[in-house]
Amino acid sequence: MTTSASALFEVERLRDVLDGSIVLPEDADYDAVRTIVSGAFDDRPAVVVRAASVDDVVRTVRLSRDTGLDLAVRSGGHSNAGHGSVEGGIVLDLRLLKDLHIDPAVRIATAQAGLTAAE
Repeated sequence: MTTSASALFEVERLRDVLDGSIVLPEDADYDAVRTIVSGAFDDRPAVVVRAASVDDVVRTVRLSRDTGLDLAVRSGGHSNAGHGSVEGGIVLDLRLLKDLHIDPAVRIATAQAGLTAAE
């Protein structure tokens, strides 16, 4: 899939308002960031958005909707089916979202999607 110039323009606009970061194929850390645990998949997304806030998630989903680029959401990157990546689209990487709040009075825990079992 070839990413259109207008889609790349929208990606650059997102960079200006993002709390997290954007990783593109020409960036030095692209291969490390795009790789998922299962070695059976070697997708090359057009962009990896490393979300650092809920607003980043909303902005990225809107970017996918507005540009028509396919969206894959990655939490831990352990999907054996390869769902954490997409060829030529957007990977929304949630691994930086690690907040955990436990309210023992009402016995409710709220965990962000980037937390792993070990954390």
